[in-house]
Amino acid sequence: MTRPGLEQLDQISAIFSDFINPKKRIFVGYLVLSILIALVFQVGIRKSSAKGAFGAIFDRKILLSRSSVADYKIFVINQVITMLVSPLLLTQIAIATSVFFFLHRFEFVTSGQFEQIKAAVVVGLFSVTLFVIDDLTKYLLHRRMHRIPILWSIHKVHHSVTTMTPITVYRVHPLEAVVGVSVDFTGAAPDSPFGGASASRSELWCGSGSLGLDVRYATPVRETGATIWSWG
Repeated sequence: MTRPGLEQLDQISAIFSDFINPKKRIFVGYLVLSILIALVFQVGIRKSSAKGAFGAIFDRKILLSRSSVADYKIFVINQVITMLVSPLLLTQIAIATSVFFFLHRFEFVTSGQFEQIKAAVVVGLFSVTLFVIDDLTKYLLHRRMHRIPILWSIHKVHHSVTTMTPITVYRVHPLEAVVGVSVDFTGAAPDSPFGGASASRSELWCGSGSLGLDVRYATPVRETGATIWSWG
């Protein structure tokens, strides 16, 4: 294969790289686990046949609906735009570093203040702090997306869905991702006081990752064709 051909293949692979990235909700491992959970529910609790269970999960009326096809198109468009625009934006590392040094201007944030505490305790404190700050900033942004008209005009794309699949999570206006970057400093805020702790950086992130895993693999379950929860 020629070099230009390899470059095109790399670009195409990059568009669909989220399927092999454990940090993403559509990671193939999470999708497989979600399908298994849905199968167990359909067969074990709803007493469906194996054929009926697969039919409910892979319902063509859902997977090929106009809403779902729009999701697939938006997914590809957003991935391409992200590839083109992301080099022009501030990276998360740059934002996190800026927040890190900003917080260290305050006396109550000092490096090494948790050095005498056991690593397991530091990991727990860091994980909970990261989870709370991450969830709070996303809530505040989402609330403003619904309250401020100009932001709602962007965010309503996400709420225009009529059928759901795992790809629906990517149904967002391209500008919404840019707005999201402005509050995506959550890695730096809790890392500032914990940065000099006795627990290593890998231990800290491993601890926080264990909280995110449950949410990531559970999301596709809700968005398979099989109904597991009824919200009334």
